[in-house]
Amino acid sequence: MPERLAGGTGGVGSLMGLGGGLAEFFIEVSIARTDVTPKNFPNLLPAVVVPLRVEIAGLTVSNAGTTATLDVGKTGTVNFFVAAYDVKTAGSGDVAKAAPTKNATVAVGALIQPVAQYSETGAASSSGGPWIVRLFYKVPGV
Repeated sequence: MPERLAGGTGGVGSLMGLGGGLAEFFIEVSIARTDVTPKNFPNLLPAVVVPLRVEIAGLTVSNAGTTATLDVGKTGTVNFFVAAYDVKTAGSGDVAKAAPTKNATVAVGALIQPVAQYSETGAASSSGGPWIVRLFYKVPGV
């Protein structure tokens, strides 16, 4: 099991494929409209893990004037995994939508701190979110 770090708002979990298939793990963080600077996931990703996908779930879309987006990445590159995922027009009540994920299926190669961030343009929002962001990954050999 990947190293668990203390602190932060979020969680860690795992999913096991039927018949002893692929073991998937995930870490998650809750992102609010006020998280306009990169917010750390509560766990680091070890160098050996292979990111698989990002899922984003929220009950209420943002009512920002022009755009409202989420980026998911790592310290230094906030959009390393997901760039500008639309949370203004994405349907509300989403159970979990897979976001177009970049840099997936390749080992991260170094210990990284995953982050997520909310951004908006136009008139400031007064409602929307929070959004649960889950980063799914596998550990080779597990």
